Amino acid sequence: MHNFKMIGKMYREIAGLDKGILPVDFFCAILTGAKPFVNIWFTAKIIGMMTVGADFKGLLAYILAAVALNFVLDYAGGFFSPLYDVKSGLLFSRENFKMAEKLFRMDYEKLEDNTFRKTIHKHEEAGASRWARFSYFMWTSQVFVKGVFTVAVSVVMILPLLKIGFTKTGNSFFERPVFLILLIVTLIVMAAVMALIAVRMNKAGSSVLFAH
Repeated sequence: MHNFKMIGKMYREIAGLDKGILPVDFFCAILTGAKPFVNIWFTAKIIGMMTVGADFKGLLAYILAAVALNFVLDYAGGFFSPLYDVKSGLLFSRENFKMAEKLFRMDYEKLEDNTFRKTIHKHEEAGASRWARFSYFMWTSQVFVKGVFTVAVSVVMILPLLKIGFTKTGNSFFERPVFLILLIVTLIVMAAVMALIAVRMNKAGSSVLFAH
């Protein structure tokens, strides 16, 4: 719960520095996550239509729709990606300015205070570490949103296959439901290991991240 409160506080601080970066970050994550699934779905649909001998007009309509949707996604990505880079750099500069402003307004008498010196040292560490920047936090947020979106769409797309996979079609290992169960467990273990690595990497820089 404490970590969630800190994350919420960070988002509020980021919104105070630049309100536009949060929606831009979200749209970038959705756009980059959606494109592979769009191509997979249209490719599967077109191959299925060709297999059953669909008429040329219907096939052409799906091909044109796939090209048009890819164009829209590429155009939107070409707009939002540079915009995110600009806003990320602007957030970095505003964060530096706010940190410097807070330090500048400190009372001169505190210069000899040990607590103040430790605070200065933490700010110096934060300034030198990419882990301790709001811009890096926004990038990790974008990766997280993209991951959640990818998992959600993958689950929706794989549900029909799961119904088939849990049906025994033969006596071999690969034709029994146990194969699919083992495959799912393997994927879950891989995801858990990746999540554990990500958590440890973030914890390594969390103490510096909240120093300022």
